[in-house]
Amino acid sequence: MIPSVVSRFLLSGEELPKLAVLIAVLSCCVLFAVLGILIAFAVPLADDFCRGSVGWHNAISFANDWYLVWSGRWTSMVIESSLLSLFDLYRSVPFILATLLVLRFLALMFLFRQTLRLSLANAALWSLLMFATWVSVMLGIGETLLWATCAIEYEVPLTLAILVLAFLFRSKWIAVIPCIVIACTMQELIGVCIVGICVSMLWMYRRNGKIMRPLAFLTLIALASTAFVVLAPGNSVRASSVPHSSAALAIPISAFRFLIWTLRWAVNPATLGLVLFVSGRRKTTNAFRLFDLIGWPLIVAGLASTLIVLSPVSNTPFRVTNLLCFALILLLVYSSAGLSVDPKYRRGLQIAGLLLLTVGVCTSKNFEDLSSSATKARAYRQAWIERARTHTFERIITPPSYFDAEATPDSSNWYNKCIARYFGISSVSCSSCKPNP
Repeated sequence: MIPSVVSRFLLSGEELPKLAVLIAVLSCCVLFAVLGILIAFAVPLADDFCRGSVGWHNAISFANDWYLVWSGRWTSMVIESSLLSLFDLYRSVPFILATLLVLRFLALMFLFRQTLRLSLANAALWSLLMFATWVSVMLGIGETLLWATCAIEYEVPLTLAILVLAFLFRSKWIAVIPCIVIACTMQELIGVCIVGICVSMLWMYRRNGKIMRPLAFLTLIALASTAFVVLAPGNSVRASSVPHSSAALAIPISAFRFLIWTLRWAVNPATLGLVLFVSGRRKTTNAFRLFDLIGWPLIVAGLASTLIVLSPVSNTPFRVTNLLCFALILLLVYSSAGLSVDPKYRRGLQIAGLLLLTVGVCTSKNFEDLSSSATKARAYRQAWIERARTHTFERIITPPSYFDAEATPDSSNWYNKCIARYFGISSVSCSSCKPNP
């Protein structure tokens, strides 16, 4: 039996299957405890050294140069080079990763509170379950959650997009403007998400002229900010420097691959359990209508289309597909919240959903890899710290959940140059490391 203080906090006085909730919450907490161990022993990788060697006072000029020669993500470049240059990377990276994870969780709670009118306790429970589902089914945890540059460039704008949805739903026009501008100029795929969110809100309030006008203005801001990133001169330079196969062949293959991934995410036991729990938990659909979800399919379809188009240019990394995964799971949550379920089946659906989610989380490949990596994380971090102290570069075996971003044998490789610049040494070469693919 759940202690009374825990019951009051977690269940907020509402009727929930206490034992099933306890089992699900414990399994999710174990998952995040293991992930927390990996975050605590995380180290700087790849672009972290490049950004960390810029110097915070050079952040804007660095972003300006990068905008012209490599990437339109101007705001990301400013934030990354400022933040990663201010402090020692080996100390700051775990703190940055943990902070961004907590901020995403709080933003998700805020979203559920504002859009579905959940109590604080229920919003925390729903956020915990959805977050655990996402971590269980995502591809490449290390690339998304354990690499500082990626976490800033992808997770920060995604967190801001969640806040955009919440602010728009509550008509907080002033608060939403900086969120839109910052998020859209950090990541073009998030810009696609935010445009989809604005279109969704336009549809929901299509008969309310007073709300339509500021929404239309915000949609234009989102479009302009996203265009600022997409039309950057550096994008074409970057694309021309990356070899790619014929688009006529690659696009159908990429589309099929994304379809398979989407189906795999949707039918995963954790996802199905989350859907069952949410559909059984909602008592009324007055606050949210399924027909008003027209914007969410646009978001998912827009992300998928963008990824498919980008795939022939460069093999789409997992950190990008995980954005699609998050949007898909959020779509399923809101779709489930809009279903009308007979009251006599609600409790059974909640119990079945919570138990199925628990099974999905505990038996996932990601949970297995995280557990295995946690036993090796301390030694992994210690090896990187020793390398930083001695400047002796030998291959370090990367645990399965971490992103494998080693130095290369080629001292002229961009990654090696960034490491050398960060440590203030003439050159870096790792003869025992694998060559750059």
